[in-house]
Amino acid sequence: MESCHLESLQVLDLANNSLSGSIPKCFDLSCNNLSSEIPEELTGLQGLMFLNLSVNHLEGQVPMEIGAMTSLESIDLSRNKLSGVIPQSVAGISFLIHLNASHNNFSDRIPSGTQIQGFNASCFIGNLELCGPPLRETCIGDDLPEVPIPGSADEENDDD
Repeated sequence: MESCHLESLQVLDLANNSLSGSIPKCFDLSCNNLSSEIPEELTGLQGLMFLNLSVNHLEGQVPMEIGAMTSLESIDLSRNKLSGVIPQSVAGISFLIHLNASHNNFSDRIPSGTQIQGFNASCFIGNLELCGPPLRETCIGDDLPEVPIPGSADEENDDD
């Protein structure tokens, strides 16, 4: 089956099959024993509406091009071993109403965007190095006061 050429695929559910090994390049498969990285080819499924790769042993980073999957309404990457940043491109997915990135090894700032900040903090828990809204953990530099730049208009107004 030529699974990488199913650009119009909307739903594929092969959950709870005890599948193991690496992820085929073009499927979403929750509650199995899959390992390795998420293949970049998966981001070519631009008609896909639901991506559920939860409860596996996936590691590595989420492909930065995940934002190209513009039809996604739901992304569940929870309970894996994924690391690195959550790509900023996720914030550009207009129809995204569900995101669960909990219980991984994500780090750095949660992408900023109206929809993402609207998600509950529970969607991101279990990532010890993740910071920023909607989590209570602030990122390095978030709590520093703004220092006026010498010679700027702000500094000149402070002399009044």
